Amino acid sequence: MDQKNSNGFSKPISCNEENWPIFSLDHFLTPNHYDDCLDRILIPHGLITDRIQKMALEFYNSCDKSKPILALCVLKGASQFFHELVQAL
Repeated sequence: MDQKNSNGFSKPISCNEENWPIFSLDHFLTPNHYDDCLDRILIPHGLITDRIQKMALEFYNSCDKSKPILALCVLKGASQFFHELVQAL
C-alpha cells in the first residue's frame, strides 16, 4: 500500500541499516578498483531508476497540463539525477 503525505506525493524513503536490506557484493558486477573500498551495496541502480520514474509520474500528474514544464538543474552534482528525471517525464 502506497503511503502519501499531505501533498499527495509518496513519503520519503528512510534508508538506514535498521529498516533497509543490505545487498551483498556477490550479486553485483563492480569494477576491480573498488574491491578494497566496497563491502556492500546499499541501493541498487534498479531501485533508484524505479523511484525516479515514480517521482516523474507523480510530478507530471500534479502539473497543469496546459503549460509547458520548465526544468532547470542548478546543482552540478545533481545532473545525473536531473537528466534521468527529465527523461522519465
